[in-house]
Amino acid sequence: ASTSALWSWSTSVPPRINSATAPPHIRPFTHKQGPAAMPRIRPSAAYPGPRAAAWAADAVPDVTPASETLPGLGWGMQGLLALALGIVTFKLPSIRRGLALQAALQGAGGGALCECEPGPPPDAAPGDFYLEGCAQCMRAWNKSAKNARPEPWRGEQYSTMDCGEDSFMLSSRVLAVADGVGGWRKQGIDPSLFANSLMQEVKVEVEAVEAAGGYLDPVVLMEEAYARACRAVKFGSATCCVACLAPDGTLNVANLGDSALLVIRGTSCILFTDRQQVKFNAPYQLSTHPRLPELMCPANSVQETLQTRPGDILVVASDGLLDNLFERDIVGLVVQAQAKGWGQPMIARLLKQVALNNTRDMTYESPFAVGAREAGYRYVGGKPDDITVLVAKVVQA
Repeated sequence: ASTSALWSWSTSVPPRINSATAPPHIRPFTHKQGPAAMPRIRPSAAYPGPRAAAWAADAVPDVTPASETLPGLGWGMQGLLALALGIVTFKLPSIRRGLALQAALQGAGGGALCECEPGPPPDAAPGDFYLEGCAQCMRAWNKSAKNARPEPWRGEQYSTMDCGEDSFMLSSRVLAVADGVGGWRKQGIDPSLFANSLMQEVKVEVEAVEAAGGYLDPVVLMEEAYARACRAVKFGSATCCVACLAPDGTLNVANLGDSALLVIRGTSCILFTDRQQVKFNAPYQLSTHPRLPELMCPANSVQETLQTRPGDILVVASDGLLDNLFERDIVGLVVQAQAKGWGQPMIARLLKQVALNNTRDMTYESPFAVGAREAGYRYVGGKPDDITVLVAKVVQA
């Protein structure tokens, strides 16, 4: 969850953006100096621009200077070459994304593969449902790693994963993700502290409930973990998504903020939890100092219940994944990976890698860019952010 500044869209006057300091994905509209640079572009009446006088009618002849013609080629051949170049240029982003997807499908990116959480829980009876899952995460490529630290409470294979300001926990019955709100950085506070504390307390509560033979309720888990995290960390806030699978296969989900859970059955997504935002890029969050305590609390999270089946795939992810992959993309990648015989570790790494590729693509029409435009902002490309994704399969003992 980030609070990056965006510039307002104007239909009459182009925004003045310092291209030297602006983020790479904020793309200011600029014109090259002089009519020779753009001989056929003239401003419309609705968008006169600062150089309208220079582009008055007949001010720029609609011809190509002789020095720009290709020697020895007629206008017909030159036109065909220009058309071919235009098609290649127009298709280049799609071609590049296609090649990146092919590379990701062949190798699913780099990094170590995690192992699925081992077997059924000790108290599982024949016929009980449980989860075989794993996690992948990474710090955003545009963020410093100076605050990275081991998190031994996650377990041996996840303790050294650098999730940036995200955090997670998973077991054979629970999946959870938290995303520390980046706005705290402006006040000199590490947003990952609260997110990690929240997930650590979820794990503690899960172990306590399971030891007592109780029922795992995601809202209760979130409430208990939230209260303890506020006592352990003085300042911070995070979004939170918790999913619990009961032995009878009932899936209960509580989601507060802009993380989400998807359930994929076969080739279809049968559940995609709603994402909560006060306004664009300002998600609901659990905070040590909540401004709207009656609104941003576990009881007000989006709550869903679903009867799962063996073989269902659960994907729980932070907004770093969801702002760079559409629902159809996630489903398609999972289906393609399963067709290759890949398990949850490879699927998780594939999703992370494709989302990462999209964050670096300044021409990609990302979910974040679509949301920005709908909210009245101008934004092009993917959104660099920490990415955390948990992938689990529903298994029956």
